[in-house]
Amino acid sequence: AVLAVVTWLSLIAAAVWVGQVGLATGLSLTLVLLMVALVIWRRRARSDKARPIANLVGLEAEKRGKRLGPLFVGGREIFTILRSSFSDVRLQVRMALTGLLVFFLNVAAQSLVFESLGTPVSPVAITLAIALGLAAGLLTGTPGGVATTEAAMVGLYVAMGVGSVEATAGVLLYRGIHYVLVLALGLPSLFFCRGENKQMERSRYEPAEEEPPGSEKPRLESPPGSIG
Repeated sequence: AVLAVVTWLSLIAAAVWVGQVGLATGLSLTLVLLMVALVIWRRRARSDKARPIANLVGLEAEKRGKRLGPLFVGGREIFTILRSSFSDVRLQVRMALTGLLVFFLNVAAQSLVFESLGTPVSPVAITLAIALGLAAGLLTGTPGGVATTEAAMVGLYVAMGVGSVEATAGVLLYRGIHYVLVLALGLPSLFFCRGENKQMERSRYEPAEEEPPGSEKPRLESPPGSIG
């Protein structure tokens, strides 16, 4: 949601930058209408029965069988988490602030990469390129936005006046560091979570040890006249 809003604002800024005031106005009004619709939907969708997307995904999980079933079950869990998140205003605020912090840390990282290459780029241009590049990666569906995000960012930088060689070097170095950090933090977390899940599943399905007959502890009764 944070990335979608930032991308939409970036599109408005880009439209103003190229002189398309009418397009910028239309995008702004559309964003306002979407926000109003989201607020109305949030107020009406508090009932547990109002979850058509989660139910649809659940039905698909049952139809797909063993191969694709787990994928749809995971999607249903994601919708459940999103629903519980939308019901907690404080959690929404923390999520939005965290999302904005992560996004602008990416902007700062890209800016430092260009500075290290001796090619300073405007923070506004970097913000537009990262927002629209990440959006392109999400829309194409490639894992982690590989190739499509980089191509979109390089094209945007070149369109905004950055040299093609400098833009390519800056984007590839920035994205390379990004993937290294993701793998360095994500792989250990993945193995840890898998180990924890296996332990939970094992403890869940292990039969409980039965106590031999007559081993029940006698019930302690309070003496007459005592409290409790």
